[in-house]
Amino acid sequence: MRLSNPKIGAIDTNHIRVLLLQNPNDDNIAIMEQLELLTDFSFQLEVAMHEVDYKSLLKNFKPNLIISKLNLVHFCGKKALTLCKVFFTEIPFIFISDDYCYDTSLDLLKQGTDDLIQKKNLHELPASIYKALRHSQEKNLIKQVKQKRWEDSQRYKGLIEHSHEPVIAYNEAGIISYVSPAIKNVLGYTQEEFIGTQVESYIHPDDLIMRTKKLNNLIDKNDNYFVIKEERLKHKNGHYIWGEAIISDARLSPGIGGFVTNFRDITEAKLNRTKLEKTLKELTDYRVALVESSIVAITDTEGFITYVNKEFCRVSQFSEDELIGVNLIDNGENDEEIALYSEIKSKISSGEIWKGEIQRTAKDGTRFWVNGTVIPFADTNAEIYQYIIVMQNITERKRKTQELKTSLDLVYAQNDRLLNFSYIVSHNLRSHASNLSTIIDHLSDCESEDQRIEMTGYLKEVSNSLNDALQNLNEVVSIQSNKTIKTEKLVLLEYVQKSLKGLNKLVLHGQIEINIPANLEINFNKGYLESVLQNLIQNSLKYKHPDRDPKIEISAVKHLDGAILKIRDNGLGIDLIKNKDKIFGMYKTFHGNKNALGLGLFMTKNQIEAMGGSISIESEVNVGTTFTILIK
Repeated sequence: MRLSNPKIGAIDTNHIRVLLLQNPNDDNIAIMEQLELLTDFSFQLEVAMHEVDYKSLLKNFKPNLIISKLNLVHFCGKKALTLCKVFFTEIPFIFISDDYCYDTSLDLLKQGTDDLIQKKNLHELPASIYKALRHSQEKNLIKQVKQKRWEDSQRYKGLIEHSHEPVIAYNEAGIISYVSPAIKNVLGYTQEEFIGTQVESYIHPDDLIMRTKKLNNLIDKNDNYFVIKEERLKHKNGHYIWGEAIISDARLSPGIGGFVTNFRDITEAKLNRTKLEKTLKELTDYRVALVESSIVAITDTEGFITYVNKEFCRVSQFSEDELIGVNLIDNGENDEEIALYSEIKSKISSGEIWKGEIQRTAKDGTRFWVNGTVIPFADTNAEIYQYIIVMQNITERKRKTQELKTSLDLVYAQNDRLLNFSYIVSHNLRSHASNLSTIIDHLSDCESEDQRIEMTGYLKEVSNSLNDALQNLNEVVSIQSNKTIKTEKLVLLEYVQKSLKGLNKLVLHGQIEINIPANLEINFNKGYLESVLQNLIQNSLKYKHPDRDPKIEISAVKHLDGAILKIRDNGLGIDLIKNKDKIFGMYKTFHGNKNALGLGLFMTKNQIEAMGGSISIESEVNVGTTFTILIK
């Protein structure tokens, strides 16, 4: 009868290594015939007759099946069984006996043999082999499962025992049954001190309500676990640390029957997060303060705007949409500004911060001043990815600074004039007083009427001269002290033409060229304007060059809210190298004219400055003179 194995797939291998224990004269042909009946297997047979051969084959041949005669000449079959089951419990072991004895069979089965077959029943060997091989496979599987479970438990235990994060197991009453060694490093307790205590005794009272609620929720909803992001745990030293915990339901897990908590110390992370939140809050406050109080813009690395705040829009009068995409660091309007922007780009592109004052143009064309700081922002690779520009509107400050400078300049000029005036008064009055004293002394010494009449004449001349000097000084004082000079809009061309009419006799001998817009108006005092024009035009004609006819050019252009007036002639000219500091001095003359008093230019300068303007001169001897008047 040939046996087939319908479940052969359940056996690990179809190749079976068979170790046969027999006596020297035994014939194994009958056994091989029975093995051949197992058609689904192939067999490799090795024979051992002595104990030493048996042990060697067990080690090196690694049999899947052992078939042994019960009664061996050179070796004991029972001892062979014992050796096999001590070291290789999974190898099937079948005895073949000449006789059958119930007690012997029972004893061998107790020792671990798989079967005992009488030689006369050798036909039962195939079934017995199949049964033994299957039983061996089952034992191997069980052994593998147990080994894997043991390895897994050891691995899991190792992970827990060597983890820096404590693991706690406790029953439904909260009594701790296990804690990993990491508890010592985190909470300061030994395992012995911790086991047997109540888990809730380590939770901060304010956090216990939330934990209990979550635990009840876990039980009610049959969830597997829940997470506590933050809770305070009591340290052995009495202080609390911050922990993050995962609580798992292990009530049905063998050996636990409750809950498992693994947690980690997040105290440092909590403190760092608190510091970070505080820092972020401060940065946010700084940003709000900055955005609300300053003009702020952000640009890309090329200087094109990507963000502007409301203050930027308000000051510049442009909308946000109009400003986005505009190049903020490359839009100079003149050579000076272009050079400045080039300097800014060069500095910030190298990672440096630029600070300075710059002027910009609003949408309506007006110019405004800002005090700006350009800050490069770089990534972790030190690559610049944007610029932040923070500016303060200093237009009003600039205006007040300029006004203050103008006032100071005016004060300095007034002081200079007063000092000059005091010198003049001192000199003139002392000179006239000395002349009067000398004449009076001579008058008292006169012996004749003719001498007395002559001295009286001198006295009248000195008196008249003193009177003229006083009148001149009085006029200067009047100009310099008049703070409420009446001004009105005057058509400049009309007053130039009017001044020329009063100089007809002089004009007849010269050429006058006028280049003044007919609608050019200025704010000026009538009397002062007439005096300035008459003095300057009359000087151009009075000091003409003897070798050529006089030529006068009078021109004016609009300038801001006023004008620039120029009067140019081809007369004698003045040596400015010698006389530059004396040009507008009182009683200063330069051409030896006996009739010149040296008051014209002095009075002209005072009148112009009294109106907030200024006068300057360019002159060359024998070429001519140009006066430039700035009228505000």
